[in-house]
Amino acid sequence: NRLVETFDENSGLPGTSTAAVVRDPRAERIWISTNAGLFVRNADRFEAVTAAGAFFSRFLAWAVLPRPDGSVWVGTDGGGIAILQGGRAAYLTRENGLPGDSVSDLCEDGSGVVWAACRQGLARIENGRVTAFNPAAQSSVGPMTVGIPGRARPLGRKACRSQWL
Repeated sequence: NRLVETFDENSGLPGTSTAAVVRDPRAERIWISTNAGLFVRNADRFEAVTAAGAFFSRFLAWAVLPRPDGSVWVGTDGGGIAILQGGRAAYLTRENGLPGDSVSDLCEDGSGVVWAACRQGLARIENGRVTAFNPAAQSSVGPMTVGIPGRARPLGRKACRSQWL
């Protein structure tokens, strides 16, 4: 049993820098975003995520959220949210109601609502409906936008699980 495992080009992981690493306990997979794209580790090999075509070579994945329904939500730098399921991809962007297309973090609360931290504000996504909270227009975002002006700080899994939002 290995306590620490290193993933790099020597172990088959493409890219030289990593933006996100997430373990999916339901599927026993590890999702890794690098500057070369989005990859999933199944058993002992890395596979490029191709469901979205060249999407992940254009937009860096900052956040990966495996969901109970088997879908995987991916927050990106400029491409909004890609929702991967069954070999297909769907997208949520500013056109669908997100406050912006740069999504730095995603988390799911105890009731199945997904929260997205965007540079321009916070979004609540439930049953396909997006509710945006924009700090420029509303003060309800509060502590979520403390820090670098114009960029929401990471939500944090503990905050989302405790429904601090």
